[in-house]
Amino acid sequence: MNLQAIRVSLVFTGIMIPVFFVFLTCRGPVNRNNAQGNNDTELIDVKYAREFSIEDFGNYRLLNVFNPWQNLNDRKLSYLLYKKGTSLPRDLHYDIAIQVPVKRVICMSTTHIAMIGALDETASIAGISGKQYIYNSIVRSGIESGHIPDIGYEQSLNYEMIVTIKPEVIFMYGVTGDVTPIISRIESLGIPVVLNAEYLENNPLARTEWIKFMACFYDKLEEGIDFFRHQEEKYLALKNS
Repeated sequence: MNLQAIRVSLVFTGIMIPVFFVFLTCRGPVNRNNAQGNNDTELIDVKYAREFSIEDFGNYRLLNVFNPWQNLNDRKLSYLLYKKGTSLPRDLHYDIAIQVPVKRVICMSTTHIAMIGALDETASIAGISGKQYIYNSIVRSGIESGHIPDIGYEQSLNYEMIVTIKPEVIFMYGVTGDVTPIISRIESLGIPVVLNAEYLENNPLARTEWIKFMACFYDKLEEGIDFFRHQEEKYLALKNS
């Protein structure tokens, strides 16, 4: 599958995932787990998704994304999310630290917009990619008024505009390893990049469960868990009817 076909596929997914949000979600039990050798660590239950995990340490969380683009094996990216005033751990491995809750973000996929909207945080979206594929009415209004600029995509990113927007994080997806130079250039500007691999999941519930991942950036994990639980119940009821 070439990049153009994949982009069309992602766009279709971005259009359809809000529909799935009408039907989908789960809060499974929170499992105690000594994932990082810390007795106070909780491994948040992820029931369907296979491409991420959430480790809760109380005053900070570690989000792990596994194999964030196609044809990867045993590659993991770790994001440490912490609140203002929290001392960062010295004995914990992570790739990047991000203070939460975030207030200004750029979304490179329509699926990111759908999840942020479900968390009632659409106002945080300060930039997007591919305005012609966006149907969220609030975001479209911001695009038309000029308050939410389109930064382009792939090799056509407008880096000056990105700097002007001053996002606290950019949510991206990676189709191949070709995304790594783009990430490196953005991070050289002092802007954190988070790779979201929900499009690699194999079923709608797994993709929708990524709302738990996105919710952590807004310090709304409980809301994300509750949303997913209700959507799962509706989806399964419809499936079994």
